[in-house]
Amino acid sequence: MIVAGALGDVDGVDEARVRSTLVGSAFGRRLMPDYAVEGAEISKRTGTTVKVVWTREDEMRHEFYRPATLHDLAGGLDADGRVTTLSHRVAAASVTQQHYPRPGGDGRDESVLSGVHDSPYAPAHFRGAHAPLKTSIPLGWWRGVYDVQNAFVNESFVDELAVTAGRDPVALRLDMLPQGARLRRVVEEAAARADWPNPSVPGRSVGFACHACFGSVCAQVAEVSVDDRGRLRVHRVTSVLECGVAVTRTRCGLRWRAAWPWGWAWPCARRSRRGRSRGAGEFRRLQAVAHGGDAGSDHAHSRERRTHRRRRRAGAASHGAAVCNAIFAATGTRIRELPIADQLVRS
Repeated sequence: MIVAGALGDVDGVDEARVRSTLVGSAFGRRLMPDYAVEGAEISKRTGTTVKVVWTREDEMRHEFYRPATLHDLAGGLDADGRVTTLSHRVAAASVTQQHYPRPGGDGRDESVLSGVHDSPYAPAHFRGAHAPLKTSIPLGWWRGVYDVQNAFVNESFVDELAVTAGRDPVALRLDMLPQGARLRRVVEEAAARADWPNPSVPGRSVGFACHACFGSVCAQVAEVSVDDRGRLRVHRVTSVLECGVAVTRTRCGLRWRAAWPWGWAWPCARRSRRGRSRGAGEFRRLQAVAHGGDAGSDHAHSRERRTHRRRRRAGAASHGAAVCNAIFAATGTRIRELPIADQLVRS
């Protein structure tokens, strides 16, 4: 319907028939059908059938980009080291407002606070707020949308609170999760399976993160090492997911595993620089991120909920935070900006 609707706005196109391929994982890009419009315009002007294929340089330079965000967080601890107050303010442009502006609106968008205002954490006092920004950069819905950024910030900050309070990061999280909460059970299971806080091999460091989004909840323990040259290796990931009914458990597990390299690739990606020279030679190939030959995993699927939920997004959202919290444990360096770039140095 999205492509057909866009083609209907092209002059000279009276009828559009779209044949959809049986594939997924468009990661949000399919929602902007400019590729189909370009093909229709070229076909109309040339009077023949055409096949439009973009080069990687064209696609990366003329894309709809994931919105950048800036986060301001504050927290309060009581005398026992329990979190009593959390405040999370997100400054970001809204993808929805850019594509579907509301006349007279103030630009605020509740979806920007996904993973913030609906977080399972329940301190006594909580505030989440969106500070809207405007940008001329074309924005698009990247897989996971704002949950990916917000989960990284939330879980990194909770880890900082635990360090400040001198408490175990898992215990601090459990204090904020009500008894019986889905995320609480997943946190407890992940910690038990990973033998938290002990690494499987002496000399490695571990980090914890959890998140709830799109109906699924997950918790992850990452085990890493960083050498004297600042080279990171992720040796093992213990991941527990509760996504509802796993209709095909093998497929569910494969999709869950696929979330890890995706969830870790974007923190390690190169910075995007718009407005530079457009020569093909300036474009650098994307680099694959290896987790290491001994990367391991655990899976747990609960059947308590009779609904189908999206699995990969919760894992990808929390994976980067788990690894970066482990980086802090290994180096004393707190990663507060992504991509990581040259921040990996020992303190």
